[in-house]
Formats: sequence, structure tokens, C-alpha cells
Amino acid sequence: MKLSRPSRLIAGLTLAAAVVGGAAGWILGQYRAGLAQRAREENQAAEAAARQQQWVAELAGLIRSADRVVIVDFDPPPGEQGAPSAPPRQRREVSFSDSPWLERLAAVLASCPGTSTPACLCVAYPEIRLYRGGEVVLSLSTPHTLKLRIAGRRLTGDYLATEEIARAISSLAREKVVD
Repeated sequence: MKLSRPSRLIAGLTLAAAVVGGAAGWILGQYRAGLAQRAREENQAAEAAARQQQWVAELAGLIRSADRVVIVDFDPPPGEQGAPSAPPRQRREVSFSDSPWLERLAAVLASCPGTSTPACLCVAYPEIRLYRGGEVVLSLSTPHTLKLRIAGRRLTGDYLATEEIARAISSLAREKVVD
């Protein structure tokens, strides 16, 4: 059956409208999917920020609850570490109570992201032990200067840190461990 010219024109326009409508529907669907993805990412970022704030608040609370600090460090090696002629390094340990120092430590750690990282077996000094009533509530060290090692009842593990955080922690510890 042969269609008349107006019928072919109407059929062509109907087909074109269907194609344009389908394309518009697909574009609208992609746009909505993009909005939904963006909303999911924003929610995940907000949740991560909330977890980080909670982690920092918990860490700061443990630090502020301490009534005594013990810092364990070793004398720096006189030369090449591990050389047979090098004398053994002397262990130094200092114990003190200093609320302003604890506030400074909490302030340094406030910028730590709180992101867990795989643990290693390295030992790092200085080690800062925080006590409350004779019980260790938190132990801190910075292995590899890019990690913050925390050992405590509620917070335990290795967390990402920056060199600035590691330097600040070491500096705070070493200002108390003096010759």
C-alpha cells in the first residue's frame, strides 16, 4: 500500500518526534543519574567528615582525660646506627603531669585524618603513653613519619598522618625528654 505524500510527511514527523523524545528521555535519565551520583558522593563525603570529627573528638577526649604522661625515648645514635663500635643507646623515660601540654598534643592530632592504614611491625620512638589512674589509656608513636600508631582500648591501629604531624608529636615529646 502506497501512502500519500501528507501521510508520509506525518509518518516521518511522528518518527522524528519519537526519536527526539527518546533522545530527550535518555538525556534526562543521564542527567538524573548524574545528580543521584553526585548526591551519593556528597553524602559519602559528609559521612567521612563526620567519622573523622568523631574520631578526633574521641582521641582528644582520651588525651584530655589523662592525668599522667610517660615518654619513652632513646639517645640518638652517635654515628652510624648498628655499627659494631657504636655504644648502646640509652633508654630515657620521663613522667609528668601537664594539662597545657596535653592540650597542645590534642591540637596537633586534630588535623589527623583518622584514616586507617595497614599496620607494620616497626617500633618507633619517642613513644608517648597517657595514663589515667595508673592505667594506660593511650599510647602514641609515629613509625615512618607518615603514620600515627595508636594503642588504646577504643582506638587501636595505624592511621595516616603527615610529616608535619609526626614532627610536631616528636617535638612535643622531645621538649620533655631533655638531658
